[in-house]
Amino acid sequence: MNLNRNSRRGKRRLMLAAAVILLAAAGGTAAALSPALTGWASSEKPAGAAAAAPGEDAVILTVDGEPVTAQEYRLLMNREKSAVTNAFNAKYGAEDQPDYWTHDFGGETPLQALKQRTDKAAAESKTIQRLAREQGLIGDISFSRLLADWQTLNRQRSQNLQTKQPVYGLASFTLDQYYDYYMSHLKQQLQEKLGASRLKPAEQDIKAYYDAHPQLFQSRDEYAVQLISIPYGEADKTSAWQEANRVLQFLDAGKSPAEAALQAKDAAFSKQTLKAASASEASGSSDPSAPVPESGSGGSGIIFQTHDLFTSAAANLQPGHHSSVLDDGSSYILLQLDSVRRNQPTPLEEVQDQIQEQLLRDHFDAYIRSAVQAAKVNIQPTSYDAISL
Repeated sequence: MNLNRNSRRGKRRLMLAAAVILLAAAGGTAAALSPALTGWASSEKPAGAAAAAPGEDAVILTVDGEPVTAQEYRLLMNREKSAVTNAFNAKYGAEDQPDYWTHDFGGETPLQALKQRTDKAAAESKTIQRLAREQGLIGDISFSRLLADWQTLNRQRSQNLQTKQPVYGLASFTLDQYYDYYMSHLKQQLQEKLGASRLKPAEQDIKAYYDAHPQLFQSRDEYAVQLISIPYGEADKTSAWQEANRVLQFLDAGKSPAEAALQAKDAAFSKQTLKAASASEASGSSDPSAPVPESGSGGSGIIFQTHDLFTSAAANLQPGHHSSVLDDGSSYILLQLDSVRRNQPTPLEEVQDQIQEQLLRDHFDAYIRSAVQAAKVNIQPTSYDAISL
């Protein structure tokens, strides 16, 4: 982010000095030094004079030529306030006081720090908006358009409430809430658009990430089990429960699961591998409980991942022991644990999509940081100096 302050104070001082000399030569010294002809005329206000607050449409700064108005800048300032107050409290023990924002704490004021953070926030938001416009995701990135869209949304939601139409979420949005939604949605759209082309992770990058982080993908247990399933509907749930408990009695008597399953009507027997998720899968965005075909099983087995009812039951068994009757919502289940393999690697093909998403996020964040650092931020000194909370 390249900051440039467009100040013309030096030129104004020279012009003022020349005017004073000319007027003095003409016998107008007193007039030349009157308030009407001194600093006020050249925006050089006397010491202690407060600068007039800029209007909402006044430009505070530009980011690569895109204006940030006073209204938008103040919105960003308010979003950064808590970070500044927390930092000054931690660093200086600063507490709220009448002149808090302009008080000098160790050579800096909270207002100065707030403006610095706001400058960075403005540079990032305008850069994201500009990039989104270049990708055809949005046409008008002015703050006035954002305000109009916000007002239209609230007006439509109000009308829907009055006409008894469904309104999901809040009845209305504050400007800060809408701005947060607007930027989050725009950023996500931009990431998806760039992720389909210039930022899409290459297959070799995915493989390299997988190989470089074995601890993320080699920390799950696998349970080989024999499973008996007795399906039920609402009408026959009671009879299915009775059948399941009869099968349980055969297991308690030492029958194998295959033999016990033959003693129940409509019971199905299978051998399966249950896999608890790795550390990365447990924290990933994909649904960890979704069943997927077992690799190399010919499609006859199912892998049930972390937090699954069956995996949890198997984890509490010793090899050769069986569970009590389990209910998965559509069937009664009994399983017997045959063996456990600890700390098994997750195949790359099972986590490839997850790694790709992570790499895309990393690539996108780096891309945005680079674009923000390269952005040219030009501060408009008069309005910038005057803006405050």
